[in-house]
Amino acid sequence: MNLAIPQGTDNPDQAVQFALFVTNPENQLSFAKAANVLPSTTKTLQDPYFQAPNAPDDPADQARIISAQEMAQAEILLPALEDIKQLQNVIYENLQAAMLNQKTVEQAIADAETAWNQR
Repeated sequence: MNLAIPQGTDNPDQAVQFALFVTNPENQLSFAKAANVLPSTTKTLQDPYFQAPNAPDDPADQARIISAQEMAQAEILLPALEDIKQLQNVIYENLQAAMLNQKTVEQAIADAETAWNQR
């Protein structure tokens, strides 16, 4: 999960407090249980929910435990691509425009393709 605080926000202190609230271990545990995802904090992975299955014969329970255990070896893998940050920026800008209804999804994809191919 990525959270960002826009540089020009009117409420930077409240934005930081919200980010800390969302990412604290207790709230990450609640979110992980509700959304059936792994948490973004290592402390949350120490909770019994991620350490011992509730129903040992349940494949989903087993998968959650194994996935949590594997997080210790997890890596962020980025392709070795020249200008990867530029590509991410092109994609993010066009994705944002589509999400804000400033462009259609089709136009955002086409614009991202054009911008990347012209670099």
